[in-house]
Amino acid sequence: TGLVGIIDTANETSGGTASGPQNNGQFTIPLTSGSGSASYNGLPGGSYTVSARYGGDTSNASSTSSPISVTITPESSTTTLTVNAINPQTGAPISNLGSIPYGSAIYLNAQITGTAEGGNTQGVATGSVAFMNGATSVGTAKVGGGNIASSPPLGSPATLPTGTDNITAKYSGDASFNASTSTAQALTVVPAATTTTVTASPTTFNYQAQVNIQVQVTTPANIGSAPTGTVTVKTGSNTLFSTSSF
Repeated sequence: TGLVGIIDTANETSGGTASGPQNNGQFTIPLTSGSGSASYNGLPGGSYTVSARYGGDTSNASSTSSPISVTITPESSTTTLTVNAINPQTGAPISNLGSIPYGSAIYLNAQITGTAEGGNTQGVATGSVAFMNGATSVGTAKVGGGNIASSPPLGSPATLPTGTDNITAKYSGDASFNASTSTAQALTVVPAATTTTVTASPTTFNYQAQVNIQVQVTTPANIGSAPTGTVTVKTGSNTLFSTSSF
């Protein structure tokens, strides 16, 4: 009576790193009158051995079968890309990916599934995902729990330059899943709103006196670069000066 565990010696490591824990406890088979059977499609890709481990019961000691050699080729994979933009002022999601203010926090997530099984995929995907904006890399990440790779790491938001971006996720593949590339996700980053203020010191002065004029250009809370460019200071229609030193 009891259970038999089906285990393997595959080097199926968490995140694709050699130091990760082996996921070699695959599934169990209940025994009825000393025997049992099951079908399973989650054995990892590669060449290794598979054994049956009986845990024993009150009358029978535990034992392990002789190993069986198996070779499993990788299956076709599907990489699904999700783009999330967050307003850094409110923490609320930005639903319109066609108009993302510059400096918004952008998170990229890619999930790896078997093409045939989709959401019912069994097995652990390893390797890495390269996130691309056209031909330009915007980040890489190892595949982790849930067969998901995320860039940037949670708590380290990233931003994208203004303009139209086409983001794809390219999965490297491993012994269980072939490489695949997601469908491109189009998004547009628009310039952030700015507020310009000017102050003079002193505000009352004699003709031809020295006056310090300070200009400040600010944006709503964002994680992008500070404003650059040129500021022109006028009095009425008369231009006093222009400067890019800010």
